[in-house]
Amino acid sequence: MEERIKANAAMAVEQLRPLSGIDFGYNPESVEWLQDYTEKLRQSGQLDELLKQKLTDVLGSFLGECIIHCYGGTWTERDGVWYIVLDADHLVCPFAKVAKQMDNGLTDGVVPFFRTIAALLAGDTSPRLPPLNSAERPLNAVEYLQYMASLFGRGVADSETPIVNVMGQIFRLAILQRADEVT
Repeated sequence: MEERIKANAAMAVEQLRPLSGIDFGYNPESVEWLQDYTEKLRQSGQLDELLKQKLTDVLGSFLGECIIHCYGGTWTERDGVWYIVLDADHLVCPFAKVAKQMDNGLTDGVVPFFRTIAALLAGDTSPRLPPLNSAERPLNAVEYLQYMASLFGRGVADSETPIVNVMGQIFRLAILQRADEVT
């Protein structure tokens, strides 16, 4: 299966490079292009469920290889789902993220997901929540966990993966940050 993932990623590079007009490959610029391309496909209204699944397989493979080339990590399978293990505390599911963007649009875009990986690996666990004096309502606990799950793939909140521990730490930091803002 890992060979198929790598073959799908290579096929994506080969097919999308001429369309992109950039030095398309396993780099951040290509992830940005991928987000825009995925959004155009989504908005076209021409994606049935089978085509969405096939595109998710290919584009998720490509996104995963971008993550590995830019941040390191290895592919691993767990309960039928393929993840990238970045280190002992971090794993991500690029297939779930591509599927979420196809379903929800830029709200679940692949670029913020990709950039968040760099912040997590650098040890930045500071949450990006709206300030209390914002016109927007601050996120409640459930909304925050849903947001974090959207970054790291389906089933994260229900699993025993290391990222759940990271999410818990981030949530505790958010509560402490809120307490500091109130006092």
